[in-house]
Amino acid sequence: MTTKSTRYDDRSQKCMPVVLAVAISAATATACSSRAAPEAPTEEPAARAYGNLVTTQSAGPSIVSRTAFLLTRPSPTTDTLTEAASGLATVLLGQSAPKATFRTALGSVVGVGKELDANVDWQTGVQYSYRSDNARHLVMNGSVARNTAATQDIGIDAAKSVFVSAVQTATSFGILPAIGFDTNDIRNSKLLQGQVLWAQTPIENTAEYIFTIPRKINGIEVFDAGFEVWVHRIGQISRVTKFGPTVASSVDTTGNELPNSNGYSFVQTVNTADLDAQIAGQYPKADVKSIGVRYWLLPGETSGIVEPRQMYFVVPIAVVDGRTLHGRGTYVAYSLHVAGQAPAVWPTPASAPLGNGSK
Repeated sequence: MTTKSTRYDDRSQKCMPVVLAVAISAATATACSSRAAPEAPTEEPAARAYGNLVTTQSAGPSIVSRTAFLLTRPSPTTDTLTEAASGLATVLLGQSAPKATFRTALGSVVGVGKELDANVDWQTGVQYSYRSDNARHLVMNGSVARNTAATQDIGIDAAKSVFVSAVQTATSFGILPAIGFDTNDIRNSKLLQGQVLWAQTPIENTAEYIFTIPRKINGIEVFDAGFEVWVHRIGQISRVTKFGPTVASSVDTTGNELPNSNGYSFVQTVNTADLDAQIAGQYPKADVKSIGVRYWLLPGETSGIVEPRQMYFVVPIAVVDGRTLHGRGTYVAYSLHVAGQAPAVWPTPASAPLGNGSK
């Protein structure tokens, strides 16, 4: 019997082959595959609106007030890793995780670098992984994740209830802030498992239901930041992941986030329609998809005062011998504050063609 697994995203109707992870390193690669390399994102229904920000009507055009916040990817310490690992494990297994056990497991790993993987001698199959590139913490129950033989399937509605309960647990234990994670905005995808029996028609089943909530600031997403839970079809959680930069803020009496002393407010002076036209002119031979307004701390940056920017996903196109070729996609973000300011771009495009230039 051969087993093949595919992650299916209901939002984009894309199937992405993945392998059910056995080791934590493989689990990290699988769980984060949709964020590790640029791929066309989905624009949210309200991406062209101004979110939940204050808009004041005047005699002229509406005035949109924006706010910049300090975002950080703090350097890890044994204390912060212990807090994150034990907290996520509490969500994973539904019972309080002993911090001392996790501290011992993390202490067995030499140093605290950019990547860390540890087996935890608490419950069978529990593993913890940390990746500093985007402050990604993942706790996995390998015993559940490796269960490919179970025939029970609780269905997406019951799995979603498990996820909502996990979010509530994470919030009550302080793993997630009390604001910024909206359970009315849940993104879902699934891991499909195909079983091929000898001389029989292949059977495709849902292996795991994957739910993600993006981190938002007053209705605007923080790009590549959120909380994700994988619910196995038997109803148990197999993976819990928290990822993305931390927002330095407080909450006022109306429930809005306010920046700390490093942040500031400004009036949007750049029209998004003008930016649509600008990027279309700058990339005439590319597929350009608007993502919407986002807070974005660029990869490689550990901290920064970040303004919300208008983001796009750009895929270069070329026709060679009658075939249409698509290049590596890049994210491009324009200032809503300073017209004509150079956009932020990632990954940085190569300055010269790659490959054999002699031909």
